[in-house]
Amino acid sequence: MTSARDRNPAQHQHRFDNATGNGSLVDPAVRPHAHLALDQPFNALDSLAVAVGVHLDHLGVQRSDWQRVAKVGEEGGEVVGALLKRAEGRADTAHLLAELGDVFLAALAAADQLGVTPSTIIAARWADVSQRTRDEIGIH
Repeated sequence: MTSARDRNPAQHQHRFDNATGNGSLVDPAVRPHAHLALDQPFNALDSLAVAVGVHLDHLGVQRSDWQRVAKVGEEGGEVVGALLKRAEGRADTAHLLAELGDVFLAALAAADQLGVTPSTIIAARWADVSQRTRDEIGIH
């Protein structure tokens, strides 16, 4: 797999086309809600994913799916731990948010590791998730 530092930056651009609703991971028949401004924040998010990947490379963190993708689960567990500590009065919201930030950064590193842009993944999932009903997710 090509690392972020080996990719041409022009190739690592936002791959979701708002006008057509097409993207490398997006079903062309499913379009995200038109009211979402997907360009600016996602371009920054995609660039941040590359920066996180490069930073981890610089730190010597192994470039493997197990090292960079599985980290998301570990960080998710730490968010739950921080939530429990906050409920017990042993941590504050700032600690919880710091752990949540680690989840976001780990997810960006995972996307970079897998060679996809976060915006493509998020837009594809939002196109699906935004169509779900209360019954489909078990809320009555």
